[in-house]
Order: sequence, then structure tokens, then C-alpha cells
Amino acid sequence: MKLKVMLDAASFVAGAASAVLWLISARALVKSDRADGTYWDGKIVSHGNDLLESLHKQSKYNAWAAGTAAISAGLATITRFLPED
Repeated sequence: MKLKVMLDAASFVAGAASAVLWLISARALVKSDRADGTYWDGKIVSHGNDLLESLHKQSKYNAWAAGTAAISAGLATITRFLPED
């Protein structure tokens, strides 16, 4: 298999993985058993979800999504400068 085709395929896979990770991030919520409100222990509950824990979970998925997007862009850039066969 030619290098350019392999790099294109890898770029596509990384881009698709990035999209999936961002979709997961958008839906990542941590449920709380407390009522909505702010508590003395630092918990913020909104719509039945622990806000800070949900943001922490989302940030992990966002970091992985950004990394795979960077890999996808890097591979696409490299592929662009390879000579045609």
C-alpha cells in the first residue's frame, strides 16, 4: 500500500475519533443525588448533575479529542507535501 494512502486513512481515522470524543464530551454528565443548589462542601448541582465533576469529565474527553484532531491535521499536512506517485 502506498504511503500517501496510508497517511490519508490514518488522518481520516484520527479525525473520526476526534469527532466521536467531542460528541461523548458534550454528553458527559455526572449525576448527583442532591437537590439543585450550591453546598458548603463546594458542590454545585444543576439539573441533577454535579457541575464541577461533569466539567472535569468533559475536559478529559476534550483533551483527547483535541489531540486526535491535531494528529489528523498533522497527517493531512504531511500527506499534502508528499509527491504524487
